[in-house]
Amino acid sequence: MNILPLPGMNCSESLALTFNRKEKTFFATMVMARFQFEYLHERFHTFLTKEEQTIYLDLTNISVAFKYLLTRWVVRYLYVMKFSGKLEDLPVYRTGIFGQPLGCSPYGISVSHTSGYVVALLFPDEHPVGVDIEMVNREAVDKIKSQLTSRELQIANFLNEAKEIAYTRLWTAKESLSKVLTTGLTIPMSMLEISKVEENANRMECEFSHFIQYKAISMHVGPFMLSIVHPAASSLSITLI
Repeated sequence: MNILPLPGMNCSESLALTFNRKEKTFFATMVMARFQFEYLHERFHTFLTKEEQTIYLDLTNISVAFKYLLTRWVVRYLYVMKFSGKLEDLPVYRTGIFGQPLGCSPYGISVSHTSGYVVALLFPDEHPVGVDIEMVNREAVDKIKSQLTSRELQIANFLNEAKEIAYTRLWTAKESLSKVLTTGLTIPMSMLEISKVEENANRMECEFSHFIQYKAISMHVGPFMLSIVHPAASSLSITLI
């Protein structure tokens, strides 16, 4: 089910996320983008600060350099959308001691990359959200399967989809949860176990065994699987900006 647009090469799509709760409504912004390394490299001076430019030019691994550019482009783009203003007046992208992205209060940020694509979410601190995107790849089936619990493998068997799709769905949901918890994949994967998956309004919703206060929504975006984790009592709607 492809319910979100897939950006073309060197393009981006912006989406508004609305989280409705009984007591309050929260708003977040998500940007999905696809770039070639050369495209960003030719323009790095337009979105990197002077300090970031120095760091970038010292990077010798092209994969690390590409990820550096992707992350900072999408975060800077989100900040421009939210705050406007000149580059030097925008918040600087920062990371914590475990490499987790740090937002600028009162906003948090979640970022994910895969195969030249990058997705980032800017959300209010009051309402934590995590995002993950991965390419659906048959060659990754065994690797992902080794990280799933017996309960999750049972769930995957009952889903009416190919193993590589089901496994990637579960994996992205778990990784999104780890981002909300700010632990990353430093905790046992069994702690992130999914207890239930069901279809709801053209997307899959996942519940968690140990973190019942959260749920994940998971959907196809072209050849990718995208999952967003948010508080379970919130209902999510997504619209193009």
